[in-house]
Amino acid sequence: MPAPAKKTQPPGTTCAYEGCSESAWSESPDGLCLYHAPQNEKDHDTAREVWQYARRKAVSSDGCSFAGWHFPRDPDGKRFDGLVFAGSAVFSKATFQSIASFSESTFQSIVDFSDTVFKYIANFSKATFKLNAGFIGASFRGKVMFFETLFQGDAMFHMATFKGVAEFSKSTFRGYAALCRANFQHYAWFSETNFHGEAEFSGAIFQNNARFARAQFHGDAEFSGTNFQGDAVFSGASFRADARFIDAFFRDGRAVLVDLPSWALLQRGGRPFYRREQGELLYRMAKEASRRRGDYRHAGQFHYAEQCAIESGRRKACGPKPWKGRFWSCLLELGFARILFGYGEKPHRVLLIGVLFIMFWAGLYFFFAGIAPSNLNDQQVLQYKPPIAECLHFSAVTFTTLGYGDLIPKLGFRFWADMEAFSGAALMALFVVGLTRKYVL
Repeated sequence: MPAPAKKTQPPGTTCAYEGCSESAWSESPDGLCLYHAPQNEKDHDTAREVWQYARRKAVSSDGCSFAGWHFPRDPDGKRFDGLVFAGSAVFSKATFQSIASFSESTFQSIVDFSDTVFKYIANFSKATFKLNAGFIGASFRGKVMFFETLFQGDAMFHMATFKGVAEFSKSTFRGYAALCRANFQHYAWFSETNFHGEAEFSGAIFQNNARFARAQFHGDAEFSGTNFQGDAVFSGASFRADARFIDAFFRDGRAVLVDLPSWALLQRGGRPFYRREQGELLYRMAKEASRRRGDYRHAGQFHYAEQCAIESGRRKACGPKPWKGRFWSCLLELGFARILFGYGEKPHRVLLIGVLFIMFWAGLYFFFAGIAPSNLNDQQVLQYKPPIAECLHFSAVTFTTLGYGDLIPKLGFRFWADMEAFSGAALMALFVVGLTRKYVL
């Protein structure tokens, strides 16, 4: 049976792709030009012609449109590396059959990669986008690298799909970073990334681990409705504005890691939440994730950080208004629940404060001669000056409410001895409750 005749285009026919003025390629069965036809990867000569023309268009000051183009493998390996795109660059609905590399390239104007398909590696490392960059609906089927990339305008990644590793480490977003409803099917790395404007990940899906370690969020960080199915690592991250995690989902058995507020972090020049109250929701989610994993030590630490965030928010809402009852209730919570009790997570604080109480009252008894042996008469009691050892013994016995009876407070010190006994009973109860909560429950 004879082979079917090869379909050719008549001379002068325009490309069938809408908006394209190039001549139809004779070897395209669909009436497409050389640049839109998927058949242009048939040999090196054809592929080289596509890429040489593409590079000439890229540096044109009038802008360039590669909408719907089919980019074969570049036989020379130059691709778009190191080029300066003086005008706007449109790559919408284009397909990169092999490696797409824009490493160290500079885009002086608006860039549009909407609905572009990257079938292999996409490399934008150290590229510079001086105006808005649109990757809306783009499909990255291999590894994508935006390492040390600079986005000076808005970066739009709405509904983009990342099937391979997504590397955004050490990149800088000076404008609006929109990754809402993006789908990360492999590892997503945003370590040491700087978000100067709003960073929006609302509705995004992280099917594997998501790392935001040491990322800096200078604007609002929007993670509402984000789905973290792997570990979510925010260790060393800094949130300087609102951090919203409303309805965010963390899968059971996966870790949620975020730094705790501590003086050590302050000494290193940063802390996780510059508005401490903003950490409440993320700390609560980290606590629940730790409990589900059976990591009760970290769950307790996150519980303490969560309560600190709540207390800080209440205190800020109260303001410096001592004539209002809420001010004193906030102050009481700060001194008692947080500093003294540590929200049940720091029982050693109660023990330490108890020792300080015993020493403080012992000092009062010693300097003011406030106690005496119980077998002395009234005159002897008034003249008696107890040694420091007796004062420490009496203070400890009174604090623990044992009451041996060998020493008694003088008349003017009975009230203070009663206060010490009351304080001791309360602190010992708090210590037992905190110890039970931390190591038993």
